[in-house]
Amino acid sequence: MLSSLLLGSAAAQQPEEIVVIGVTPNGTGLDRNKIPFPIQTGNAGDIENANSLSVADFLKQGFASVTLNDAQSNPLQPDLQYRGFTASPLLGLAQGIAVYQNSVRINEPLGDTVNWDLLPDSAVDSVTMSGGANPLFGLNTLGGSLVVNMKNGFSYQGSDLEVNAGSFERVTTSIQAGNNNGAFGYYGNLQYFEEEGCIIEVAEDGEDALKKYDPFQPYLVLLDLMLPGLNGLQVLKELKKKAPSCFHPKPSLSSA
Repeated sequence: MLSSLLLGSAAAQQPEEIVVIGVTPNGTGLDRNKIPFPIQTGNAGDIENANSLSVADFLKQGFASVTLNDAQSNPLQPDLQYRGFTASPLLGLAQGIAVYQNSVRINEPLGDTVNWDLLPDSAVDSVTMSGGANPLFGLNTLGGSLVVNMKNGFSYQGSDLEVNAGSFERVTTSIQAGNNNGAFGYYGNLQYFEEEGCIIEVAEDGEDALKKYDPFQPYLVLLDLMLPGLNGLQVLKELKKKAPSCFHPKPSLSSA
C-alpha cells in the first residue's frame, strides 16, 4: 500500500523545464531603468556644443565621475579616470575600462591601452558610457565600458568646415562630408590640430635667471625665496625693472 502511494506521487510531479541559451540573440536588450549601474549618453550635437578638444575632453565636460590627468602634457593623449578605473595610452597603468568603436574593441592587445588621438571627436555620432563590471564587454571590464559609434553616410548628410584658434597658437581644423543614395553611402573626415605649447627653462640660481630672462622672454616666472646668491626677492626687483607692468607677484611658501 505504501509503495503504491509513493509511485503515484512521483508520477504526478511535473518536471521543470530549463532553457539554456549559449549565445545572446541579436537585437535583445534591457530596459535602461532595470540596469543596476549608471548609463550616460551623448550625441554629435552634444559634442559640437561642448566645443571639446577630444572625445576624452567631452567625457570630462559632459559625463559625471570622469576626470582627466594630463601626465604627458599632450591634450590629445590624457589619462581618463572613471570611478577609480583608468583608460589611458600609457603602458603600465592598471586599465579597467573597455572601449569599443563601431562594435570593435580598440584597447590595444598589449596592456589594454587606449589611444584617444585616433578618435576624432568631429566624426563621432554617439557615445555611451556604462559603469560596473560586465563580462559581456570582454576581459578587464572592471570599471565600465565606453561605446563610440562613428558617423556614416546615412547618419550624416552634407559637408562642414570648422576652424578654431586659441592661446599658444593653438589651431584646430575639421572637414567632414557625407551622403547616400539610399543603398550606398560615403563619409569622410579630416581633423588637424597644432599648438606651440610651452617650453620650460630652469635657472640654477638668481643670477642665472636674470641672464636667461631677456633671450627667453618667459610667459610665467616661478621664483623661490631661498635661492643661492641673489634670493627670490632680489631677482623679482630686477625683473620688475625690465618689465614693470608685466609682473604681478603671488606669495608662496618655501621650506628648506
